[in-house]
Amino acid sequence: MGLLRTAALVVLGISAFVFVALFGRLPVFRKTPIAFFHRLLWVHLPGGIAWIDSHLFGGRIVHAWNRSGSYILHENHPLVLVRNIPKNDTSNMILSHSRCFSSVCSASENVLLYQWHGLGFPMCTAS
Repeated sequence: MGLLRTAALVVLGISAFVFVALFGRLPVFRKTPIAFFHRLLWVHLPGGIAWIDSHLFGGRIVHAWNRSGSYILHENHPLVLVRNIPKNDTSNMILSHSRCFSSVCSASENVLLYQWHGLGFPMCTAS
């Protein structure tokens, strides 16, 4: 029974945290404990961390945190780009060849497929 109670409390706590984080700004919750916890979560907690960082470390941790977040959100990671290139090329080749072997493929579609892959010769001659 103790494990079930602990699991239920964890789920309830996470649900309450998400509810406060997402819906605490709604006007219906003004001047309620939900709004208080929302302000605590989004205003006072980050401000307190920034204050402690500025007094103890000269603001270096918040600066590094902001630069890391900006890099993660706005920069393309080279490993992801390199991984996606072969996947995209392979899927395009498979899709284009499978369309050519069907009887629906017209001559104009074939020309578009050759130009897409940079080929100077027909991949198929379906009519």
